[in-house]
Amino acid sequence: MLTKSGKPNPLTLPFWFDLANKAYDHAEFQIASLCFAELKKGANLGPLSLAKFAECLLRSGRRPLAIKLIQQLSKAPQMLPQMGLDIVLELGMRTNQTNLVDQVGISARSRFPNNAYYWFVGGERLQDDKEYVKALSYYMYGSKLAKQWTEYKIKACRLLITLGKLDAANHLLDGAVTETDCVANLTLIKQLYEQMGSFDGVSHCNLLLQFQAARK
Repeated sequence: MLTKSGKPNPLTLPFWFDLANKAYDHAEFQIASLCFAELKKGANLGPLSLAKFAECLLRSGRRPLAIKLIQQLSKAPQMLPQMGLDIVLELGMRTNQTNLVDQVGISARSRFPNNAYYWFVGGERLQDDKEYVKALSYYMYGSKLAKQWTEYKIKACRLLITLGKLDAANHLLDGAVTETDCVANLTLIKQLYEQMGSFDGVSHCNLLLQFQAARK
């Protein structure tokens, strides 16, 4: 399938593209990485394919190459489709590329202001920089956009407790505990109630955890 120059035959590029994406979709990252590498020899990969390639590289143990690729993509975040933004931000967070996450996050929130994940990522970065009040506003906004994601409310509650806003944290937890049947989330909520010294909250969580255990 290769020409004498070592590049893929142009007629086989659709095959490599299809194989790369199928392998990626099935989490066969090593295979997908090899396919994307072959494609790159004979074609200019689009931003989404490059983002997928970067994820495959990272997941197959080639961290420096993955970082180099997402840094390249971060120079023009406006060219990334939403899935590409998701991938680049996740990889940036996992590899601690803080400047990259900040730059791509600004673009993502500007283009997709109703995507809760982008506000959550921004909140995490602000919290890392100890800008707690602004981080809290990002978490709260994100939790309003994705009411089904109890994890966002838990993150906001932790920060409220850090800021000493116990009444607000308790109010947010009271809402979150009624919206989830996930044992892991209920356990985290119980721990936060314990941290605040809320006997009623702990008792409520215990009842819900017992109910979930009885359903198994």
